[in-house]
Amino acid sequence: MKIKRHKQRIWAMQIMYGLDVQRSISKEEALKEIEIKKTEENIKQKEKNYYFEKLVLGVIENQEYIDKTIEKNAIGWHLYRMPVVDRNILRIAIYEIIDELAIGIVINEAVELAKEFGSEKSSGFINGVLSNVHENEGEL
Repeated sequence: MKIKRHKQRIWAMQIMYGLDVQRSISKEEALKEIEIKKTEENIKQKEKNYYFEKLVLGVIENQEYIDKTIEKNAIGWHLYRMPVVDRNILRIAIYEIIDELAIGIVINEAVELAKEFGSEKSSGFINGVLSNVHENEGEL
């Protein structure tokens, strides 16, 4: 069963959002939530590398670096003053940049998630932050 990456980004964002709200962003908690998501979505295959798993675990492994990158590029914003949805869409997008996914795809997907799940200002904010990251990409 092939699951589109957009859907898997949504799942990753939902998991990261839940962990963030509970203030329990850890690999152990993430693995539990990943298994819950697989059950909810009726994923029977035990295929090891679903994209949403890679995103969640990649964000957690690189969270300190990712959060610093967001803080540096979200001019005038502190990470924990951002809406939780926006913060976690940015975390996933920065991880995808680190993982060398094409910047255009990353920005487009992050903006789409923001339009779907964020406030009316989220997509512009996320686009601006990721554009700053792109301009400073040599520093990633």
